Amino acid sequence: HALALCNRLETERGSALDALDDDLIFRTFHLSRAAVTFVTDCVRGALEPPADSAVLAALCFYAHGSVRPDAADALGLTPDCVGRAVDAVSVALAQRLKLFVTFPGSHGDRALVAHDIYRRYGVPNVVGALGCLHAPVAPPAGEEALYLNRGHFHSLACQMACDSQGNLLSVEEPRPGGAAEQSVWEASRLCAQFAGGKHGHCWLVGANCYLLSKHVLTPLTCVKSHPGIRYNEAHFKIQSIIHQTFGAMKVRFQCLKNLGPIEKSAPHRLATIIKACCVLHNIAKKFSVPLPGELVPEAAYHGPNREENNVDCNLVLFREEMIRAFFTL
Repeated sequence: HALALCNRLETERGSALDALDDDLIFRTFHLSRAAVTFVTDCVRGALEPPADSAVLAALCFYAHGSVRPDAADALGLTPDCVGRAVDAVSVALAQRLKLFVTFPGSHGDRALVAHDIYRRYGVPNVVGALGCLHAPVAPPAGEEALYLNRGHFHSLACQMACDSQGNLLSVEEPRPGGAAEQSVWEASRLCAQFAGGKHGHCWLVGANCYLLSKHVLTPLTCVKSHPGIRYNEAHFKIQSIIHQTFGAMKVRFQCLKNLGPIEKSAPHRLATIIKACCVLHNIAKKFSVPLPGELVPEAAYHGPNREENNVDCNLVLFREEMIRAFFTL
């Protein structure tokens, strides 16, 4: 009924949302009126008519994982048109990823983000939490092993980093879920940027499936002191932010709970949907849109703990000195 009314009003007056109350808009799209309007204005120029109907259909798909036939009919779209609308809107949003997902670009910006994390958790020079979102998929025949993750289901894995508020700072190209987190990190643009000095001397917090490095701060694998215990507790709290963020995304964008089959004719389609949801997540944060349901943090589908035998001993010593300086009472 909401989509039918939107379509009729768009046809009659050019205003798709005016006659809908805010609660109905939120239940239909899991976004506020202001956020829906902003998204529509943002991508309208990249779409063929009827652009607004296409956006509403896509937002409905992201929110619920499907668009019912009666809803498609209400928008004046056939089922095939709905699929094309979702694809077109996903491409338009994904093309704007760099506009809405940005890593702190200056020393001052990084210092502000790091100060907030230090104030909350006591770990210095940390700008974000690092992890991989796993979106369930049906893999192509013969490629099941590539997509089988540590949670024992098939997925696309998308490396992301977020700040203390759950705003996404970085989103990489999704990869088959069987890839190890460390290899995903080493192949990522963000890792290359850190290695090239673009982001200065700061840390991302990563779980123990990552190797301790100049820019990834891992927990202690063997805790022998009270400062070490306090450090690991703080590390866990920071690391949990990324899993809460993934959980929030799957509550708001339920398409991420099951993206469906990977089609060999359109292998990047599902990856584009994930990136579109990342853009919408940051827009929802920008407009302070509440979640439509209870937040359940994403489970950690980590690989085996990384041994630190081969880690630069200077990094280990630096972490130990930092723990003594900041976590000794």
